This record gives sequence, structure tokens and C-alpha cells, in this order.
Amino acid sequence: MLSQLKIKSVLFALLFCNQFLAGQEAKPFCKLLDYNVNMLICYGQSLSVGWGTTDKNSNFRNIISFKGGCNEWASNVNIDDPASIADYYGDSFVLLSSIANKDWPPVASIAIAWMDLLEKENGIDLCKFDNHFLLSTPGCSGVSIEMLSKDTEYYKRLLLGVKKAQEFSKKSNKTFGVPCLFWVQGEANEKDAEEQYFEKLKRIFIDLNTDIKSITKQKKDVNFITYQMAPVEGCGPSFAQLKLVKEKKNVFMGGAMYQYDYNDIWHPKDRAVVGIQLGINAKRIHDHSPLKLFSPVNYKIKKENSQWKLYVKYEIPVPPMRFDTSGDKFHNLNGKQLNYGFILKNALGENIISREPYIINGNTLVIECYENPENSKLSYALNGHYGGGNLCDSQNITIKIKNINYVIDNFCPAFKDYIIK
Repeated sequence: MLSQLKIKSVLFALLFCNQFLAGQEAKPFCKLLDYNVNMLICYGQSLSVGWGTTDKNSNFRNIISFKGGCNEWASNVNIDDPASIADYYGDSFVLLSSIANKDWPPVASIAIAWMDLLEKENGIDLCKFDNHFLLSTPGCSGVSIEMLSKDTEYYKRLLLGVKKAQEFSKKSNKTFGVPCLFWVQGEANEKDAEEQYFEKLKRIFIDLNTDIKSITKQKKDVNFITYQMAPVEGCGPSFAQLKLVKEKKNVFMGGAMYQYDYNDIWHPKDRAVVGIQLGINAKRIHDHSPLKLFSPVNYKIKKENSQWKLYVKYEIPVPPMRFDTSGDKFHNLNGKQLNYGFILKNALGENIISREPYIINGNTLVIECYENPENSKLSYALNGHYGGGNLCDSQNITIKIKNINYVIDNFCPAFKDYIIK
């Protein structure tokens, strides 16, 4: 009797899968993405908006868009003006590739990176599926986290985009949801203490998750993927972003930023990198195999032949970890840093590293010290893109956009005062 029930269950599952695939027009998967229309929102300040991440050589595949494109900021959408709303959103989706402009913000390189990996890793031609990415950039250059929080102009613009997307999807008899939101902000709050920014960021993610789900009716939480802004000494938001990733299940690290080439204190020369590494991480999350947070997990102290040694074990996104000193445009143009970016200070504030750190077993950093490192504090890459560090993993993914091959590894996020007790 039990075996007959199992056979019936298997037959039912196969029948359901076949019916689903027939409706999808495609063959390899019963389910490609969470929804027919998957809205990707890149929210924040200047590095979330801007231009230059794509061009006419970029492969947009079947990405869909509102009538005015995927950059509400550049289109200056006024949510209090019905004419502005109608002009930007239109009344149905269009293919992003059908819009004359091909110069889009990082949300476009997010989608392209994700789609590129779907094709390479899963062997899928996305255009054969009735699953689409819909892109949105509702933030604004130069604004603080307070100006992006609940009940503000930009927050309301974000929710209006979700409402319009829900409306158009329902009209087309398509399922709709927001699988993830990408957070690209912190520079305008550089003077915030870590704990101050942490509380603000935690609050806005809770509010966004609640308000987005109330519109879409999706059961799954929105996954929040934050970059870590390149730190400067004393810059609280960088470390608050890292802290929130450690503490919240639906918040993930999208990548460090100090390893890229910059125009000024805050802006990489090529903003495509902002989106590409976020898109790679989003794909891993959707695959139910999110990348591990590149971070110390434990340590031990040994005295060997009169030499004090600190062994720091890491979790690594794609092992083994290594020091990259090539100095190419995706691997810290500053080249090799003193002690590869590490500082170990004793209670008097003195750096006690006696020779360059080295790596063993592909996951453990070894630091030889002038003295017993008990009660010391370990920090890494505190000077951001003005120096940074050289510790990265072995992901070695190449994504092609604008006829440029972007070679992306995960660099260890900057951290401050990891306590050695």
C-alpha cells in the first residue's frame, strides 16, 4: 500500500512538472526563478544610480522595463505628478533592449551578471522562458539614509514602482515578486558611528520587507544584498553593513569595494563592478547556496620556538583564500600592501606584527608577533581604496559587459578591531 502511494506521488509530480513546462515553453527546469516577473531594485545614492555600467554592446537578453527604462532617478520621476508617472511607467512592460538608451546604472549589470551565470552554469537560454528580470533604480545621488527611509520621497517612489509592476504583471496574468533588493549607500553618512548606522539600516530593511510584501503578497522575505562601501578611517557605515550581514538571515554581503579603481574618494571609475559582484552573489542566494561571509571565525595563539604566532581561521566564499598582489584593475591597483593590509595592535596601540602574514591550509592566516598577542585587536583594509588589502578568494568568474571581461574575485571585507582575548 505504501509503495503504491509513493508511485502515485511521483506520477503526480511528473505530471505537474510537465504541465508547468508546457506553459513555460521551455524544457530544462520546472522552476527557473521565483516569479514570472522578478523585480530587482538597486536602492541608495550615487553608486546605485549614475550611468556607464552598460552600452550598446551589452547583452540585455529578455530583461523587461517600464516605458522610461530602469532609472527613475535619471528620468526625474515625480510621484506627485500624474503626467510624470504616466510618461515614465507607461501602461505595460517593454523589453529593455527596445529602448534607444543603452547606458544604464548598476542594476542592469546586476541582471546581466545573474543571467550570464544562469546560461553558463545551468545551460539555459533565458529567452525561452517566461521569466524576466524587471529593473528599478528609485534612489538619488548624494542622499543620506534618512532621506531614503520610510515615508520619504524616494521610499515612496520605490513602492510606487513595485505597485506599478504588480499592476502590469496582474494585467498580463503573470506572477510577480521582489526576490532581492540591493543596498548601495553609506557615503553620505560617513560620519555616523557604526552603531548609529547599523540601527538605521536594520530599520529600513525591516520596513522595506514589510511594505514590499504587503504589495506583492509574496510569502518569501526580500533578500537584502549590501555592498561594503570602501572605508576610510573611522567610517562607521562600512562596518555597520558587515555587522548587519552577520546578524540578519535575509541580509547578505554583496562584496567589498576597496579593490577597484576610483575617480575620487567614493566613486569607482567603472560602476559596472558595483552591479556585477552583487549579481553574482544574488545568483548564489537564489541557488540556495549563498556565498559564505569572508570573515574570521576563530583563532588560536601558539608559542613555537620562542616565536609567538596567531592563527586566524576564515570562512571563504570560494576556497582557497590567497594574497593577490597583481595590481590589476579588479584586484587592488595599489598592489601589495604592508602586511597585505593587516594591522594587529596591542593594548598600547602598537602594531605587533613581526613579519609578513602567510596562509596555510587555504583558510588560515598566520601572523608572527613580537609579543604574546593576547588582548590585541586585528584590523584589515581600514584605508579602503587608498591602500586596502590583498586578501581574496579564488572565485575567478569572468562576466562580459561592454566588450570588457570583468574578472571578479571576492575580496575580504574590511573589518576593525577583531578582538584576540
